[in-house]
Amino acid sequence: MTHQELTKYAVKWLQGHGYSVALAELRNISGEEPDALGLSSGDSCLIECKTSRADFLADKKKWHRRNPKFGMGTWRYMLCPKGLLSPDEMPEGWGLLEVRGSRVYKIKGATMFDKAMAGASRTPVGVLLAPAHHPGRARATG
Repeated sequence: MTHQELTKYAVKWLQGHGYSVALAELRNISGEEPDALGLSSGDSCLIECKTSRADFLADKKKWHRRNPKFGMGTWRYMLCPKGLLSPDEMPEGWGLLEVRGSRVYKIKGATMFDKAMAGASRTPVGVLLAPAHHPGRARATG
């Protein structure tokens, strides 16, 4: 299963769970780039899609994972193909979603992060803004 396919499942899952706005591959001013983010009235849910264990292990090194109070989402989940990750591997407070066949199953529920600290809840419009140029990325010309 590809990352793009998982991202589509993540957006559908968010839409099916009451998030009126569900976005994929979001670039924003916070520096965190969620694979999927759902927004609703006063609530948000971040989903990181993992296609490999190496990707999951690399994710643990990200600044927002090491400093979760600055991360986005009042609810946070990892989404992966069946059997790739186990519930006890999830970062504190994170839930686990698995794709089995054509459906997404909640394997472990998430714990609500403090809404005052969850970036997406603090400024819903702010997370939608992306800088014109992200350091480390090639800038399109022409």
